[in-house]
Parts: sequence; C-alpha cells; structure tokens
Amino acid sequence: MPQNGTSMTRFSGVWLPAITPFEDGEIDYASYERLVEHYVRAGVAGIIPLGTTGESPTIDETESAALVERTIAVVAAACPSWSASAATTRARW
Repeated sequence: MPQNGTSMTRFSGVWLPAITPFEDGEIDYASYERLVEHYVRAGVAGIIPLGTTGESPTIDETESAALVERTIAVVAAACPSWSASAATTRARW
C-alpha cells in the first residue's frame, strides 16, 4: 500500500506506444488521429503518445504537446493515455 494517501495504478492489457506519422518532414496529425482511433477500436487498454518508437527526441515541445493533446481528445473516455518524454540535451528539460 502506498504511503501519504497516494494510490497505485495497475496496468493491464495492451498499452500501445503509438507511432507518429510524418509527411514531408512534418507530423501528419490527421493520420495520427486516424491511427489512434484505430487502436481504440481494436481494443487497446491504453495509448502511449511519444512512446518508444523513437521520434520524441526529434520533435519540439510544441509538437510534443500537440500530440498529447490530440491523443487525449481522440481517446476521450475510451481508454487512458500515458505520455512519455525524452530529450537529447539538457536544454530541453
């Protein structure tokens, strides 16, 4: 049992690190939203934007925030999302 009145979250099922599609060097947000909708329809337990597919250190903070916001908007209450973060320099922290 966690201390200080906090609760522990248990993860179960398939949590998918979502890929981020690009078109001509830019994030293809429309395709990203379609992918997330597909994952939700397929029954994933959760979505992880900026997960382990490698693009998170190569996009800026504005793009990262937009992906997280779009993920939350698309999944709504269908499943939880859990955001990851990475940086290639301390300047981004």
